Amino acid sequence: MYLNNAETHRRYDAALAELRARGVFRSTRPSMGARVLHWLGFEPRPIPYLDWKQNLLIFGAGFAVAQLLVDHLLSATEGMSYAPHLVTLVISALAFGALMALWQIHRKNKLGLSDWDDL
Repeated sequence: MYLNNAETHRRYDAALAELRARGVFRSTRPSMGARVLHWLGFEPRPIPYLDWKQNLLIFGAGFAVAQLLVDHLLSATEGMSYAPHLVTLVISALAFGALMALWQIHRKNKLGLSDWDDL
């Protein structure tokens, strides 16, 4: 669900205030990534307020890109053909994304953060 700009800004400011109150976020301004996403027309949320599927996608895709960038430096994938290399990449990205999504859920519960819809 896309909200109007005023509602999105209000929720984002409330989320940042809650994160600052818990000692997680110290800046008074939204991050550069959030400003770019808002400029592109997306509804940005801080990472602790995303659901597990979005966290899995973000962290999994980030891990896959990082692994592709450094794969040529590692000797573990030197003799592999394309298919096993791709399967290894997908499995490792999904595993890392799942671990990070679970960690974010644990962190959100530990800090006692509100849901995005309740802000």
